[in-house]
Amino acid sequence: MEVTDSSAIGSWPDKMRQLYDASPIHAYMGFTLKEVGDGEVTVVLAAKPEFVNGIGVIHGGVITAGLDSAILQSVRSRCADGDRLTTVELKVNFLEGAHPPRLVFRGRAVRVGGSLGVALGDAYDENKNHVATAMGTISIRRR
Repeated sequence: MEVTDSSAIGSWPDKMRQLYDASPIHAYMGFTLKEVGDGEVTVVLAAKPEFVNGIGVIHGGVITAGLDSAILQSVRSRCADGDRLTTVELKVNFLEGAHPPRLVFRGRAVRVGGSLGVALGDAYDENKNHVATAMGTISIRRR
């Protein structure tokens, strides 16, 4: 079901969740947008067995995708419905191996301007180990 009026489903966080759930890549990988606040989000991933590498930890590309998602959504939480966002820069530092089966990604917008947003992200594994941290720049095309 396509929704064109965000008031039909309640709040902007509700609309963000609906848009997120409709994204093919998020559905395919298993990402869920759990919490949405003012400039802060939490994304959760139930890691598939295919996401684990040869040494038994979750592949860095999967972690990077989750951080990218959390960072972008934290900026989106301070944008308007209809604004178009694209990650233009992302730096990830891996801190230690991430153990399955679950990852939690937290994104926090540092600044959201007229055409760019900057945000930070952190990734935690099932054992609550801080496994990666990131900083990203998001391009914002206002509607």
